[in-house]
Amino acid sequence: ENPSDASSQFMLGMDAMAKKDYAGAVASFSKAAAGDGKNYAYYYNLGRAQYMAKQFQDAKASFSKAAELNANYAPARYNLGLTNLRLDDRKAALDSFQKAHDINPAHERSYLEEGRALSQMKEYKAAAGAYRNVLRINNGNRAAWQELGSLYYQTESYANAENAFTQALSLLPSGAEDPLTSYNLSAALMAQGKSAAALNYAKKAYDARKSLRDGASQVNVIYNYALVCDKMGKSDEAASKYQEALGINPNH
Repeated sequence: ENPSDASSQFMLGMDAMAKKDYAGAVASFSKAAAGDGKNYAYYYNLGRAQYMAKQFQDAKASFSKAAELNANYAPARYNLGLTNLRLDDRKAALDSFQKAHDINPAHERSYLEEGRALSQMKEYKAAAGAYRNVLRINNGNRAAWQELGSLYYQTESYANAENAFTQALSLLPSGAEDPLTSYNLSAALMAQGKSAAALNYAKKAYDARKSLRDGASQVNVIYNYALVCDKMGKSDEAASKYQEALGINPNH
């Protein structure tokens, strides 16, 4: 009966979001914010709907307004960071993630995204610190262990990479497979001269290769297994696996 009733428009927006009707959610949240321009939750949820509708410039404005109205609301800063990434502004995204965990030192996801942004900026030492903060909050975050392991491997800190990849594999649910992490662990072990252990994980990665959807990743896993066999003098097995990799990608 009153189309400008902000709280009713907000509830309609939440209903539309639950139905993944993002255009409808944007329309309703916009009316809610127009009806009560001091409610940060209206702008925050408007930003969420705009982000899902791929209206990233509008989402940035909405999340910024939500953060202005409630300076202590970490999710607004975090989502502003994600939006800035979509707008290819990594520096602004990094600033938003840092503000989010300054507000809430237990905001795990903002540290994780900070680590990713810093890694892409090749600020490896700071990135490692961000990943360690994720693990300080939640030692069971597999993505953080995997990405920290990759960062350590990239910086030739192979023992630390080994530990991180081992931790990631230890967190797998029973019966689950993770060929890429096994592959990465085998590479870290091989770099330290731990050939027998490297072969074990290279074989595990090879055995689980078909769970990878990406053909290029499958080839890398097969090639890595062949390479480790080759270095350990298992020439027949190595030749067979090199041939298998070439059967998928003749130009490898």
